[in-house]
Amino acid sequence: MSKGVQMKDPREASPRPVLLGRCQRSAAQGLEGCPKNTIYVQSADELASALAGDSTVVILKSGVKYRGRFRAKRSLVLAGELEVGAVPVLATFACGNVESDGTSTLVIEGENTNVLVKDVQIQNECDDNYQRGRDPPDFSYGSSPALWVATGSSASIMDTQLYSWRSTLAVHGRANVFRSEVQGWYDWIWGTGRLFISDSQIAPRGKGNIVTWDSSVSNGAVVIKGSTVGPAADPFARKDLVAGSVYLARPWISDTTSIWISTKLFDIVNPALWSAQGYRGSFVDKQRGVFGSKSLSGQGYVAAKVDKKLDSSDTIDFSKYHSEEAFFDNDVDWIDGPKLEWP
Repeated sequence: MSKGVQMKDPREASPRPVLLGRCQRSAAQGLEGCPKNTIYVQSADELASALAGDSTVVILKSGVKYRGRFRAKRSLVLAGELEVGAVPVLATFACGNVESDGTSTLVIEGENTNVLVKDVQIQNECDDNYQRGRDPPDFSYGSSPALWVATGSSASIMDTQLYSWRSTLAVHGRANVFRSEVQGWYDWIWGTGRLFISDSQIAPRGKGNIVTWDSSVSNGAVVIKGSTVGPAADPFARKDLVAGSVYLARPWISDTTSIWISTKLFDIVNPALWSAQGYRGSFVDKQRGVFGSKSLSGQGYVAAKVDKKLDSSDTIDFSKYHSEEAFFDNDVDWIDGPKLEWP
């Protein structure tokens, strides 16, 4: 099996105290050149208060672990103070119903809420010990999502790490993930909304399926482009993460849309690409949902071995999925986060 995918350690470079362009913080001067209504928080209590308040930009102190379950119910920017350095961490230990937002580390909710998250690590620390000795595993209960994007809300995730053992990233609204890392195990990128991931690292922690999507609601779909799919690094990689043990997607229900473009697949990916394992008897109906790929590469991609009974690539209009603009119907202003008022 290929070695675990490791993101470049940001500490290898010299830290630059720069946030959002000209916004800076120093011990002597405090915040300078930052958008109006910016707040700097150094504890979990301060973060919870800031999210409940009216600050437009919430800056997190580098190297601090903010323990708790946090909810953003209005438009704002949530960012680490350094573009390189020891990123701040939002963390909780929550083993519960993986289909509930109640135990997620960060929930973004509210009609028309628009949140930009940058230079942060978000994790759920509930591990896989509850599954040990279970055969088959009970995947209805386990580690809750690191990030939950609720219906009606938007999230733009940049330079961020999302870690959990189960259901890491749940999107029921719309989300754009860029230059980030997403780790999880078994059906861990999921939802009913619209999700576009690009230039990112998708790192399974164990065998099973990565994406399971319900496209019967609000034209839901997921696109993963220009990324890599390779094993999580120790100590997160399970022993069952071996060559051919991971599938890109499986049907949650018959209506499912999962598109993969220009992505490199390590040998842990089964060259069939798609799993026929349904939920309560569901299957991929090519008239209602699609599994499709274009310009894949790596040891995990062998064109002759792709499961053609599940694959719809020959009939897909990939122009609908090749960019954020196309995928979100040219409604992309939210991807840069809420409008900021500068001094």
